[in-house]
Order: sequence, then C-alpha cells, then structure tokens
Amino acid sequence: MNTGVRLRVVQKLVKRFRELGEDVLPAPLPKSGRPKLWSPWTLKVISRQVRSNPALTAREVKEKKPRLLCHVSLRCVQQALHDDLGFKSFRARRKPLLTKRQKENRVKFCKKYEVWD
Repeated sequence: MNTGVRLRVVQKLVKRFRELGEDVLPAPLPKSGRPKLWSPWTLKVISRQVRSNPALTAREVKEKKPRLLCHVSLRCVQQALHDDLGFKSFRARRKPLLTKRQKENRVKFCKKYEVWD
C-alpha cells in the first residue's frame, strides 16, 4: 500500500511516539523561513472585508484597517488575499446601461407579446 509517505518518516514518528508515551504528542519542529506578518485573526478580518465588498482592492483593504495593517506592506496584503485566502484578482465586468431607445423598444416588445394566445 502506497500512502505517499516514506517508510523512514513513519518509523521515526512511531519511535518518537513510543518514547514519549501515548498521552504526549511530539512538539512541532521549528519551521524554516521568515514567519508570517499576519495572524489567523487578521486574515479573518481581511476575508470578512473582501466578502462583504468583492470590488475592494488590496490598497483599500489596507486603508480601511490602518491600525491592524500598519506593519504590513501593500504587497503583503495582496499576497495574503491571493495565497492564504484564495481570492483571485480580476476586474469587474463593465455592464453598459440601456439607452432610452433600447428601453422604448423593450416596452414595445413586452406590450406586443403580453398575451401569447
């Protein structure tokens, strides 16, 4: 059976589990790389903002919460929106307004076909 995990990794985990006992979980190992500048709570606030108004830009998100996001750059906010929250960037589609003539034609059409019999 292939689980996608190497045998040696499983052996090390089993060994550590037996050494520490069943009640104690092993402490997570320190991760390499710089830690994120935002907490899960900050991401939740950003997510709530964007869900309530999908047309917001990253700059507007940062400007609306200056105290919360003062220590992060605009690029960090963009990265959080894209990578951590899964919001893709796109432009809103232009929806042209109906002209007066188009409105009149629609009313004529509706009155003409009001009764289908």
